[in-house]
This record gives sequence, C-alpha cells and structure tokens, in this order.
Amino acid sequence: MKKFLLSLLVVGLMATSAFASATSEYQAAKKEADAKNFQLALDHYNNAVKQDPNFADAYIEKAVLETLMDKKDEAEKSVTKYIQLRPNDTKGYNARATLYVFEDRASEALTDLNKSLEIDPKNYETLNGRAIANFKLKNKKQAYADIEKSFEVSPNNPATYRTKALIELFDKRFIAWWLDSRTADRLEKENVTKK
Repeated sequence: MKKFLLSLLVVGLMATSAFASATSEYQAAKKEADAKNFQLALDHYNNAVKQDPNFADAYIEKAVLETLMDKKDEAEKSVTKYIQLRPNDTKGYNARATLYVFEDRASEALTDLNKSLEIDPKNYETLNGRAIANFKLKNKKQAYADIEKSFEVSPNNPATYRTKALIELFDKRFIAWWLDSRTADRLEKENVTKK
C-alpha cells in the first residue's frame, strides 16, 4: 500500500511539474510574441504543448502565430487540436474558419461558422465571419443578412461596420463602403475616448 501511495505522489508531482513548465513556456511565448519575436514565441508554444499535450490555450495561440508566419498546414493542425480539446468554445471554430477563408475554402469556413453559431447564436464575430464566407461563395443576400444580424446583436460595433464596408468594397458599392468606413472610424475613436 505504501508503494502504491508513493507512486501516486510521484506521478502527481511529475504532472504538476510538467504543468508548471508548460505554463512557464506559454508565458515566455506570449512575451516573445508581444516583442514580435515570432519564431522564438512559436518555439516556446511548441515546448508548452510538448510538455502538456492538453494545453488548449497554447494550441490556439500557436495557430495564430503559424498563420502569421504562413505555416497554414501547421496552423490548421493546431487549431483543430484546440477544437478537439474545447469543442464547445467558439474561438476555435472562428479561428479555423478565418484560416479557411484566407485559403479560399469558404465552404469549409461556413461549416465551422455554423457550428460556432450553434454554440453561441449571438456571437457578432461569428456572424461577421459568416458574412465574409457567404460573400466569397457569392451568397450576397445571406452575407448582408448576416451583417444585419450582427448589428442586432451588437449595435454600433466598429468591427461589424468594418466587415460591412469590406463586403461593400468588393461588391463595388463605393459610397456605402466609404460611409461605413467613416462610421467605423468614428466609433473606434469614441471607444478610445471612453477608455
């Protein structure tokens, strides 16, 4: 019985040590990323997930860096691992959808965004992303409907005005694009002033 309890204690201490080490690597990665030392940051995130393969936050941050560094295959693997670890969190689906949109895989993006909306139907970021994916798939009517839903969820949100302006630009609605861009600028300035 003593050997069993001792082995449990040793396993517990090893797990605690690995978690502390992974957390230390994660914090170092964030510091390097803030300093724009992306490769060093990525190395730290890789160490963090090596030490704790269930460190979901490290996987999502790692995916962002991999995307910025044009390592899209690795980014997709990292964000997919995040989704496996946190299947009820919209962040992973939205991140992978963004990656898919950049890779001209709008249908796959739409699948992830719809899953995200099942989890949180009032997530304006997801609605904005779905608007872009729908526009890329030439579903203009649905794209504009998604923007309107986003405004219902979060009125006067500069991010939604930016998304709408982007769609209007590609839709060659230049006056609407200009007006919505100006509105986004004004709202962003107001938000900065409030802080």
